[in-house]
Amino acid sequence: PALARAIADYSYRVGPHDFLAVTLWGENTLSGTIQAVGAAAAGAGTGDNSVATAMSFEVSPDGSFYFPYVGRVLAGGRTINEIRDRLMQKLKPFLREPQVTVSVSQYNSKKFKLSGAVARPGLYPLTNVPITVSQAIAASGGVINQTPNALTTGNTIVRPLGDLSHVVLVQEGRKTVLDLRAYYEQGDAS
Repeated sequence: PALARAIADYSYRVGPHDFLAVTLWGENTLSGTIQAVGAAAAGAGTGDNSVATAMSFEVSPDGSFYFPYVGRVLAGGRTINEIRDRLMQKLKPFLREPQVTVSVSQYNSKKFKLSGAVARPGLYPLTNVPITVSQAIAASGGVINQTPNALTTGNTIVRPLGDLSHVVLVQEGRKTVLDLRAYYEQGDAS
């Protein structure tokens, strides 16, 4: 139940070096001016004097990014919905009912590392989709298996090279030993 709650409650929080895609629907005047500042247009008008302006912003090391007419916007530690709401508030003096969408186009700030007896050890980005330890191992190609020498043992059973009963999870400096063998073989998700 705790794992299910953690997954259900998960929200990605933006960090330094993430790239945000911001799409602004607004009146031609402001959108055209923003485009002239260097933003790239994406989409066509709606026929009601509105255009879509799509822009990409890298979050700086201090957790902020610059948005035309609004200035610095704090994004670090916030969800995309919180960032969108903040932009909409700051744009109200310039646009009637500003419509803004925000998404993360590149996840660069948070990573997890897999090492040991996995097929593709390395760094992987944490994204807006929550991931469990077993899913992370599977995403890396799974645990490396070895085939014992059939000439010596006569046995061709594929056995895990890694010890799944002692997987070490290091999270914010705390080490936890997980028994993934019990999870895979008995369904014990504790």
